Order: sequence, then C-alpha cells, then structure tokens
Amino acid sequence: MSGFALRVPDHILAQAKAAAVEEHVSVNQLLVALIAEGLGHRRGLRDLQKRAARADVAAALH
Repeated sequence: MSGFALRVPDHILAQAKAAAVEEHVSVNQLLVALIAEGLGHRRGLRDLQKRAARADVAAALH
C-alpha cells in the first residue's frame, strides 16, 4: 500500500472526522472508502456515456 499526502480544507476534514466517529472507523478508512466509491461512480458514468455514444436511437425506437 502506498502513502499519499492529501491537503484537505479544515471544514471538510472536520466533517470527515465526525463521519468517521459515527461509522466507528478511522478517518483514513472513511476517506479510502469514499474515494473508491467516487471512482466507481465515475467509471460507471463513463461506461454509460460510451454506450450512449454507440446507440442507434432510430433503431431502438423502431
């Protein structure tokens, strides 16, 4: 596993710390999970965009 220094605005870090306490995890665990979720969401949207670009609307409506 690699390390990465991340600069986070104070108000976002405060929210992350509060959320980590609520979920009984470390701030690191919470941020890793949120990053992974966001990347998965982004990948899903890109896949949908690629599929939409290949779509034949006229054929689908026929």
